[in-house]
Amino acid sequence: MLGGVKIRLLPSDEKQSLKGEVLRKAIQEDLQKGLIPFYVVATIGTTNCCSFDDLKRTWGSLQRF
Repeated sequence: MLGGVKIRLLPSDEKQSLKGEVLRKAIQEDLQKGLIPFYVVATIGTTNCCSFDDLKRTWGSLQRF
């Protein structure tokens, strides 16, 4: 089922971290295009660059929708 799903890669900051504001904006853009965002992957530590996504702000962005 996921094979037919459009995947969108979001830009990270200079520390390779996803910011809540970037996620919120992407969700709003997708909704305006008639898409249904339903899955977000965030990380709390990657092996190769030791980056951490801002989970508090990411979660806050998701709660708005």
